Amino acid sequence: MNIVFEELTHFNYAHASEIRRDDIPESFVDTASTLMEITDYGVANHCIGQMSTI
Repeated sequence: MNIVFEELTHFNYAHASEIRRDDIPESFVDTASTLMEITDYGVANHCIGQMSTI
């Protein structure tokens, strides 16, 4: 099985949201929803590449 990493976009968001994450706590890796919100915030505020969840 090959693993392919893709940029999360509005185009593939629905598909990414279908990925089962039962074995990964959200405190370890953000959900697709959270990542999309952070991305949208960055785009709206002209700070792409400047966001951090720390």
